[in-house]
Amino acid sequence: MPDKNSSWKRLPWIILLSGVLLLTIIFFFVRESAIDQAPPNLNNNPLQAEIRLGISRSPLSAPLVVAVEQQFFEQEGLKPTLIIYDSGKAALDGLFNNEVDLAVAAPTPLVFTSFKRSDFRILAAIVSTYRDSKVLVRRDTRIRDFPDLRGRRVGVHRGTSGYFFLLSLLAEYGLDASDIHEQDIRSPDLPQALARHEVDAIAVWEPHAYLARQLLDDQVLELETGDSFRTTFNLVIKDDFATTHQLEIQAILRALKTAETFMGAEAGVAQSLVAERLDLVPKAVSQRK
Repeated sequence: MPDKNSSWKRLPWIILLSGVLLLTIIFFFVRESAIDQAPPNLNNNPLQAEIRLGISRSPLSAPLVVAVEQQFFEQEGLKPTLIIYDSGKAALDGLFNNEVDLAVAAPTPLVFTSFKRSDFRILAAIVSTYRDSKVLVRRDTRIRDFPDLRGRRVGVHRGTSGYFFLLSLLAEYGLDASDIHEQDIRSPDLPQALARHEVDAIAVWEPHAYLARQLLDDQVLELETGDSFRTTFNLVIKDDFATTHQLEIQAILRALKTAETFMGAEAGVAQSLVAERLDLVPKAVSQRK
């Protein structure tokens, strides 16, 4: 007979899983109707409008970085300012604190935010991958698979895509969040926490996974996750901006479509631009495994 207490403990995460799945489906259709169908510029760049862009220090922010570095926004009559945050969650906070006009975030912080407020919308999904989020462990802990995480110290940044990634994988292997000793640690600090033996494992994304490997070398092991988790980066704006800046929004989408084409044709150049702007080594930008 099922344990009723266990079922109730899982309920919040089932709700969260359903919310993220729904948003992922919505993002697919939003992307098709936004970036891919951005209207052409028929006004000969009349805007000359300033736009503040909040991004995460992640290779998945590449389309916006390339659009800034190659002046694709300027070609559309925009004057961009790029503000870099430690995570998409922080970039989203920047949006609601009026630090930026547009933020880039993964679905998880958007779902958590939607429980508190509804004055924002998804403009488009700019990129998706199955290879960004990872669970890394120290080899000397003898953790070799997810069931081995039971009773272990696991570092993760709560409220981020890494947090949802960890919870979904625990559920897949029949574990609850209460089965691990979860430690809330900012994403940039996770590699050092693993290196200093403060935790036995970390749930993290690039470039932090790459940096952890650099710190621990052959003492770090990545647990196999397959294609069970898809990370999507999405453009988010507040409702009032959407209402009053339609021309700017169209210009943003055109610039990102141009950046997407450039990245496909000049992948090496794009990686170098992103690495330099985000202060990362090129290998961290191209890292996917």
